Amino acid sequence: MSDSKTTPPVKPTPPVKPTPPVKPAQSGAPKTPIERDPALRTDRFITWVMLGFAVIQVLGSLSQYSNMVQTLSAVYQQFVAIDPEFDLARYPDAAFATLIGQITMTLDAGILGFTAWWAITRMNANRRAFWVPIVGWLVSTFASVMLLTVALNHDPAFIAELTAFTQRVAENGLPAFPASN
Repeated sequence: MSDSKTTPPVKPTPPVKPTPPVKPAQSGAPKTPIERDPALRTDRFITWVMLGFAVIQVLGSLSQYSNMVQTLSAVYQQFVAIDPEFDLARYPDAAFATLIGQITMTLDAGILGFTAWWAITRMNANRRAFWVPIVGWLVSTFASVMLLTVALNHDPAFIAELTAFTQRVAENGLPAFPASN
């Protein structure tokens, strides 16, 4: 028996050409400006002023952090001014002080950059941002004080003198300060 139904020949389908990618908007096309909330003008002004002060503070502290031996020695001199029995004059480990100064400079610059980015992002989103530079300042100050503390704790002679100073103060009270004009 023969099969009465014959199947028609199958024609191959032509290959599908890929569709060209959709081009993004032309670079010369005008961008939509960010809509600024007029109620946040004061917030933006205060934020920019505080960011400006932060830049001035970071740039002003570069000289202190780049010569950290002198900065730490000044801390020693403040103790000597309070109590002449405090027997330290200069920070002994210049290499460690330089390392601490470089780390502090890097942290301050990084925290300032992050603070500026965060504040600008919040301002562009029409959100309050005046508090962002305050938080950045607090974080930067905490980091700087902690690094200064690490540097001072690195000197065993300072710790010994500080312990002796604390004992003298506990026994005799604070030394009398000369009157200043």
